[in-house]
Amino acid sequence: MRIQNQKDFAAGMFYIVIGITAILTLKGNELGTLARMGPGYFPTIVASGLILTGLAIAIKAALRAPVAADDGNIRFGKPISALLILGSAAFYAATLLKLGFFLSIGGMIVIASLAHPAFKLRDALASAVFLTVLSAALFIWGLGLIVPLWPVFF
Repeated sequence: MRIQNQKDFAAGMFYIVIGITAILTLKGNELGTLARMGPGYFPTIVASGLILTGLAIAIKAALRAPVAADDGNIRFGKPISALLILGSAAFYAATLLKLGFFLSIGGMIVIASLAHPAFKLRDALASAVFLTVLSAALFIWGLGLIVPLWPVFF
């Protein structure tokens, strides 16, 4: 049987592998019950959801043709784009405590934006400002994450 949409099938398999890896990693944690959840309960539910989602995506990809104009085959992009995206995450991890939350997130977004072929600095800066404020609202003010907001010299 030929898989109709290789991209979606690969994405579904990726979800399944991540979910199975998570469940195997969590097997030592106590599940508990619904009334008294253990430390492994919620992660196991999320991992099971990933597996089910991956199965649904993979089955749909195997049975249906792709919706997009391309043929659904996997094509690898430019290696520099992947390096920029991975490098942006490394930049964030390396600079969070030194530059603070706002500059690290903003820098990460601008660096990741460089991976797009139609990069425009104006659009990257606008995205950085919007996503930094959104991240701060969610993680710092919403969840109470304790990280420095600005560089040490501020």
